[in-house]
Amino acid sequence: MLLDEPCSALDPLGRREVMDLISSFKGKSTVLISTHILSDIESICDSVTILNYGRTLFSGSIDGIARSERESFEDAVLNLLKHDTHIPSVGK
Repeated sequence: MLLDEPCSALDPLGRREVMDLISSFKGKSTVLISTHILSDIESICDSVTILNYGRTLFSGSIDGIARSERESFEDAVLNLLKHDTHIPSVGK
């Protein structure tokens, strides 16, 4: 199943319902989620692939992305993006 921003524009109750529905597929099916809401990914996913301009910066377990025990998932993702030196050529 492919979901693009599945919780976009939902109120808190609707978000919880969608997240619970997605979680119910765990172990039964593969669900690919595209979102900018990192807390959603951290709470329901087993693995993650971080893309920046179509390039893979990380692919692996949620726990495997942090460089230290103190680094949060969100900080690890932001650090990957911040240190990515790839600059896309726009309009060339």
